[in-house]
Amino acid sequence: MTDFTHDYYNFNAYEAAQEALESKNIVGELALRRYASEAAARATVGVDALDLDLLSREYHLGHRGNNYPTFDLSSSTEVASIKTKWNDDGELDSITRSAYKQDFLGLYGWGRSVHALIEDADNILAVRDTGAPVPSEFKNANQAQAADYLRNSSILRIPDDHVDTVRNDIKEDISLLPENYLLTGSPSHQDIEDIIGRIQPIGITSGELRQLIRNHTQGEYQEEDMQIRDDNDEITEELSESEQDDEPPLGWRPGKDTIESIQNTQDTGLEAHLGDTDIHNIDTNLIVMADTAHVSQKGDFKKVSYEDMEEGLKKLESVVKPGVENGLGGDDFYNLDQRSGLDATHGYKQVYDAFYGDDAITLEQRGDRFHVINGAHRLYVAKQLGINSIPARVLGE
Repeated sequence: MTDFTHDYYNFNAYEAAQEALESKNIVGELALRRYASEAAARATVGVDALDLDLLSREYHLGHRGNNYPTFDLSSSTEVASIKTKWNDDGELDSITRSAYKQDFLGLYGWGRSVHALIEDADNILAVRDTGAPVPSEFKNANQAQAADYLRNSSILRIPDDHVDTVRNDIKEDISLLPENYLLTGSPSHQDIEDIIGRIQPIGITSGELRQLIRNHTQGEYQEEDMQIRDDNDEITEELSESEQDDEPPLGWRPGKDTIESIQNTQDTGLEAHLGDTDIHNIDTNLIVMADTAHVSQKGDFKKVSYEDMEEGLKKLESVVKPGVENGLGGDDFYNLDQRSGLDATHGYKQVYDAFYGDDAITLEQRGDRFHVINGAHRLYVAKQLGINSIPARVLGE
């Protein structure tokens, strides 16, 4: 078979990353980051570590864009997903730490389709059947055994300086939500060590990786003009302002002028806002997502389509939630809809009612955890969008 391991094992991780950048005609900071980090990881893992994207392309395994899903590296010792994250200042902040945690939970199948682990198993067995190196556990494995291995033993490789922080975050999450890691009762010290041991370094730090990219691009380091799309790490440039539609981007927050503009159109007094109701913003990482296991793919959305719910959650994040936090209520969003020419089905008032009205997401608090009573579909989409907090009615406080 073709050698997909390249010869990165002749380099240390830093040299491998540098060589990968110099040997490819790569455009875009995220693409540079991806190729460099994967080369570094392969050098760290050893002589038979292979690039799964190259294998997919050579054997026409049928993956979208020849981009092998979920995982990036296979060898005789491990199957690994490789991720690199930092904010615009190059730092590991709460948002990027949460994103790493979601990447790790994704190895268990959380936040993915109900068939995701089976698809992962079929994919790695196809790799095995090409004669490429895979861990010995796959030699005679069937689909279920392969899925079990990936769920319990696959590796997440990240920059060296991020490993300890992310391991500590996962350790804390295990103590709060052991069921998310398929543990019951009080996990033992060894249980926890086995799980966090699945988070391994790529062989270079995030600072070294950023420096390599800066050197390669001669200082044209423009990460703010790029974004990561989906768990396959597809690379795409964000639309310029002239190409964007009228919908505010996810994460946008209305400023003082916007808030005052909305308030100046009101016909009646403000309705009760977040601080005056039983609705609270809840950290999504504290919600027991195992309670939403029956919602795992777009086909599970019947009453409201996945696309409509996604649109609603983007409106929630960009306008409704920050507006509520600034004292706005249902009448204000109704007036905003009238000014914007939005009908009742696609307006901000409907989003307000869905998250702050009688049918709000409902959670039951048990200690530091929140179990889902109502709103599994909304929570599933929120997780897909990487939303860190969600308004919900809380019982049992």
